[in-house]
Amino acid sequence: MIIRHIPMKSIKKSKFTHLVRYITHGQGKQERVGEIRISNCSSLEPAWAGLEVEATQNRNKRAQGDKSYHLLISFAKGESPKPEVLRAIEERVVASVGFSEHQRISAVHHDTDNLHIHIAINKIHPAHFTMIEPYQAYKKFSQVAEQLETEFSLIKTNHQCKKSRAENRADDMEHHAGIESLINWVKRNCLEQLKQCHNWPSFHNTLAEHGLTMRLRGNGFILDSGSGICVKASSLSRNFSKNKLEERLGLFQPGTIEEVSKSQSYILKPLHQGTKTKELYDQYLVGRENNKKMMKEKLLILRAKKNRLIEQAKIKGRLKRAAVKMVKSGRDNKKRLYESISKSLKDEIQQVMQHYRQDCEYQVARYRGRTWADWLQKKALDGNEDALMLMRYRNQKNNIQYSLSGHTHKNSQEQSNTIDSITKEGTVIHKISACAIRDNGREISISRGASVEGLKEAVMLAKKQFGDCIAVNGSELFKKTILMVAVRYKLDIRFDDSSLEIQRQNLLTTEGNKNEQSRRSGIVHGGTAGRSHEVVTTTHGASRYPTKPGYNNHTNTRTRTKSNIGHFGPCPPSENKNSLRSLSELPMVQFTRRGEVLLQNHAHDKLERKGTQFDNPMRRPISSIEKMGKGKKR
Repeated sequence: MIIRHIPMKSIKKSKFTHLVRYITHGQGKQERVGEIRISNCSSLEPAWAGLEVEATQNRNKRAQGDKSYHLLISFAKGESPKPEVLRAIEERVVASVGFSEHQRISAVHHDTDNLHIHIAINKIHPAHFTMIEPYQAYKKFSQVAEQLETEFSLIKTNHQCKKSRAENRADDMEHHAGIESLINWVKRNCLEQLKQCHNWPSFHNTLAEHGLTMRLRGNGFILDSGSGICVKASSLSRNFSKNKLEERLGLFQPGTIEEVSKSQSYILKPLHQGTKTKELYDQYLVGRENNKKMMKEKLLILRAKKNRLIEQAKIKGRLKRAAVKMVKSGRDNKKRLYESISKSLKDEIQQVMQHYRQDCEYQVARYRGRTWADWLQKKALDGNEDALMLMRYRNQKNNIQYSLSGHTHKNSQEQSNTIDSITKEGTVIHKISACAIRDNGREISISRGASVEGLKEAVMLAKKQFGDCIAVNGSELFKKTILMVAVRYKLDIRFDDSSLEIQRQNLLTTEGNKNEQSRRSGIVHGGTAGRSHEVVTTTHGASRYPTKPGYNNHTNTRTRTKSNIGHFGPCPPSENKNSLRSLSELPMVQFTRRGEVLLQNHAHDKLERKGTQFDNPMRRPISSIEKMGKGKKR
């Protein structure tokens, strides 16, 4: 579990309502936002709660810093704690930095390979209106994360900081953009050679062989790749700071310009190379350049349109002023007319500028430059199989506990209407009813809303991708559940596990024997096999009553439909015992107790079965015979 604070670079961007809108917006995905929780607020809706928090923040006029705190809690891949565990973790983490009484809004996100919680916290206390700034919060987050991992049996994560801030930012860039960073490229290609240099000329020559140069900048050194990308030398290692290098190599000597054969040089390229990487990356570069040109042209057109409309408004205003000037009226009247013309001109210009900004935002969003990983994600959603496979090469880790897999893989990837989104690691999230199925190319797992229908769809998806032979990974209960689903729906698959496959065949054979036995039994007893109800016919004497619904006019028989499902108990019901289909045909009378007689029409309900007894004798219903007896006494 990782807990970290996400600072905003601009205070204007950290507006609480904007932060709430970001963490609660679905972005067109059903599987992005899960449970939304509002704490210490009177409002029950996130939008109104955000306005309530901003009203509380406005009570503090002295604080100059950021009044909102954006906290992120991320879990290991494949880990999905229960909702009550997530709430307990949120309470503990927030309390560790002193925000337990503060207003906050949290949202659980499921749209990535790592389940995570976004928490927007108001730094202003709702009662005292003072701002709290946590001091060295990362240390407290590490401590509480270790405690929570032990308490709730979560996957252990290393909480010790082993990298510098620049190294962490480079790793984040590689993960989100999919492009190799200059820091990590230097580490992989020439860092060890630079450590072995004993003077400045050899140091500069080693850099030149890799297309790099070093120069002074401020109080330290920077490495320049020649393409406009520079990094601090101390970000590679603390041994490359100015003081450490001068202690080892002597006083700094600038490198001389010499022609040195470059063995390799840093260029922006995808971090993971595949068979289709170069072709797709060329398409990405061409598309990015075309988008830049299109956006530039659109913005120029919008700017010209804005200038034209503003000039038209000014001309209209000048014409109105000239007309007023020619009108013979009092000075005060002309003054009011001039004020009205000026106000209408300002309103019209403001309206033109507002439409211009909206159009510019639309065009920028339409042609904005996507990162390599985002472009692959968009292509994969459009059905490009090569882009999807390239995304899946990025992370080959497998931490899923309950999944379906296979030995063979079918490369044909059909575009499905059930795809909700695709993560940056190539995991396809299928949304079927309330069930979320994740397919990472190697395994198929159910992340949320596991139901019988969801398991069936997961098995069918695994069959389509891996063939008829499927391997089930997980606990014994999960394997039995998949087995029962396959047997219930008679899915045309077989299991890789021999014991599971034997159980499946035995269950199918047993079910087939039961169906055959039921069918034969139905033929013997009048062909009623396969029916959910049976018709019982009772023969009486000549009817003295008019024909009623349910009576046969020709045979004077009464037909009634009753369920063929047996009752629970130590012995079968009387109508199914000894193959007697209708006990009411037998002339039987039973004296149960004094003053009560069991007649023929009662035989079916009470014969050989114990009826329900009343706990309170005073509330026992009075029988018709007892009523007759009471009537005679009266």
